[in-house]
Amino acid sequence: MANREWAVPNTIDTCFRVASVTKPFTATLVLQAVEQGLLQLDGRVSDYLTDYPRAEGEQIRIHNLLSHTSGLIDYPDVADFEYRGERLRHSRTEMLALFAERPLRFTPGTDYRYSNFGYFLLGHLLERITGKDHASLLQQRIFGPLGMNHTSVAENKQLVKHRAAGYYPQDGTMYNALPFDTSVVMGAGDILSTAEDLLLYDQAMYVDKLLTERSRKLMFTAQLPKRDNYAYGWYVRLPEKHPGPDWARHSGSINGFSSLLLRFPETRHTVVLLCNMHGVKTIAIGDEIKQIVLGG
Repeated sequence: MANREWAVPNTIDTCFRVASVTKPFTATLVLQAVEQGLLQLDGRVSDYLTDYPRAEGEQIRIHNLLSHTSGLIDYPDVADFEYRGERLRHSRTEMLALFAERPLRFTPGTDYRYSNFGYFLLGHLLERITGKDHASLLQQRIFGPLGMNHTSVAENKQLVKHRAAGYYPQDGTMYNALPFDTSVVMGAGDILSTAEDLLLYDQAMYVDKLLTERSRKLMFTAQLPKRDNYAYGWYVRLPEKHPGPDWARHSGSINGFSSLLLRFPETRHTVVLLCNMHGVKTIAIGDEIKQIVLGG
């Protein structure tokens, strides 16, 4: 049900929050900026954000933010942020204050640790170097060119056609998901989309419509394979650890929503899973679908 209180069913046109499936889009914008000469993958954060704390900004490179090898903390590391602070509107400066001066977990480039703050920082950095806000960049450089007409970073207060309400189960009962402000997930989990629109994005990753072949190859190459299989905005198959056909995927989980975008480049099969319920095991479901479609 897109809305359980009104008994409105989900359809192919239903618009869902895709949560961390936002990250491939942010990575795409970053690689576009690299192609345009606005950024360098080995550039330091302090090269582009002169007001970022100097010690951390000189250590962290754009490459580290894309691959979660920056050492930055994540949302759960900030006391009372999840389920409390996330309900409040945060300016970019207020968001930076939550993590920018906190000690790094490790020397950038030496380890892997997933960080939503890292992708927020990429979104903020893109706004600074282009002079355009995050929503406009996505619309002008990805959504518009691909005809993703039902995709946006709409805030909760905006009216969105066919938007699904979010829910979470507890003790056998379904409840309305707790609210959050989209400002806290900018670049990391703020996109709303449909299954058909996500397929348009997936298919664009086979051609030069958004990125050159070189950039696409970088996007799907694990950057610290001895520690994890994260590339630039995607988890990818490591042949020595994952038997079977090549794949790339990103899942997402946010208040009331679960998602997965799973692609098989050799056969060009794509799996899009969108659900307006928190806690759905989308990766496991994707693996089951892979067994059915590809037989392994």
